[in-house]
Amino acid sequence: MKNTSRNEFCDQLRRATKGQSTRRAEAISFCSDFSKDAQGFRFRDFDGMTTEAIEELGNKFADEVARQLEDEREANDPDAWRNYCDDGGTV
Repeated sequence: MKNTSRNEFCDQLRRATKGQSTRRAEAISFCSDFSKDAQGFRFRDFDGMTTEAIEELGNKFADEVARQLEDEREANDPDAWRNYCDDGGTV
């Protein structure tokens, strides 16, 4: 992330969480970071969301990232095809 983009994001985070709990600020940061990893862009529409809803959304994004990493690991494993054979791929 470019320094300018990071500074803009930090400013937005400060504005979004001004006067709010550290828990909410951390939930927004977590959700924003994982949405970027999962979808390629940051989710930023936190207005009207409860802290619990933000945490839940962040966890969904984190689960998606974990699935993507597992898919990538399997795609890069030259022996992954063996998992789809009835006999385990024994030749």
